[in-house]
Amino acid sequence: MKHVFVINPKAGKKDLTKKIGEAVQEIFKENDYLIYVTKAPQDAKRFVREYCEEHPEEELRFYSCGGDGTLNEV
Repeated sequence: MKHVFVINPKAGKKDLTKKIGEAVQEIFKENDYLIYVTKAPQDAKRFVREYCEEHPEEELRFYSCGGDGTLNEV
């Protein structure tokens, strides 16, 4: 299974992208994972849709790292 982390750097009061990325790398170092940082509104939704379309046979688990909007998109 691939673990896919979708991080929204604009969510919250400060950008935790680096901190989240470091934690993911440490915790998932022996697993298959991908970190994606959103670039604009609706980018998480687009990324997840396209990634699923491009990897239809792959077992995926998505993690939304942001606020309510990011969670809704993912």
